[in-house]
Amino acid sequence: MNFGLQELVPIIGYIPLAIALTVSFALLTYWVLIYSPLAAWFSKEEVVPPFFSYAAIIFALFAAMIASDIWGRYKDASTAAVLEASAVRSLLITAAYIDPADAKAIRESVAGYVNVVLNEEWPAMKAMDAEHKDAASGALIQLTSVVLGAMENKPQARPYETRLQQAIDAIRSSRLTRLSYAFDPVQYGKWRALMLFGFLTIFSVGLCHVRKPRAMKITLGVTVVGVLITASVLANHRSPYVGTDPVKPELLKESLHLLELPNYQISKGIQ
Repeated sequence: MNFGLQELVPIIGYIPLAIALTVSFALLTYWVLIYSPLAAWFSKEEVVPPFFSYAAIIFALFAAMIASDIWGRYKDASTAAVLEASAVRSLLITAAYIDPADAKAIRESVAGYVNVVLNEEWPAMKAMDAEHKDAASGALIQLTSVVLGAMENKPQARPYETRLQQAIDAIRSSRLTRLSYAFDPVQYGKWRALMLFGFLTIFSVGLCHVRKPRAMKITLGVTVVGVLITASVLANHRSPYVGTDPVKPELLKESLHLLELPNYQISKGIQ
């Protein structure tokens, strides 16, 4: 079944697949309880409504667990975006105190890296396009090489070696964090369990109305809508970089404003 999900999800999508499976299971539940050979056995005794709450609570708790994981990843992704932008600013500010030729090379390399991230890598993260997940790798390698070259055998840069190295390390670490959250393999086990608990809730609702076909239709419909809304909201926010309020590279984009200032203005703290 896990193999089936891995094959179907990229083709159909989370929400269409969830709709198809949930509606199909609700129709199957109605058929089993009303028209199947087992219908007479199910209708011999009426199931008390509190039985429904047991399945619903399990579904709600599991949905809350997945939601907590999603919001935690969103917070970490936001923090990584702030740290990356802060490291870029620190790199540019520190570069203003070293040899002008090295400072110019660092500024150009920073501009190249940030532009690749904004124009290629971040759109790939939003689209979950794994083929272009390393779009900024070359630019980061170039930036690292330029910074290390500026520190090598140049006494004027030694007082700032630590800050330059820390900035490069922070950029690399923050980038790995956002790439991990954007392209981590989908944990199909969690989503499969969520849908199974949703199916259990749907069947429980049907059992509670086994002697009332019309009421069963209504409650099954309402339950299906509730399950699908829950699954859709969670699926739309499974990555911090998609959904209604995604993490955006605005701070990283704003850091490029420092490139418009001469070195002497940056060294005086004008940002």
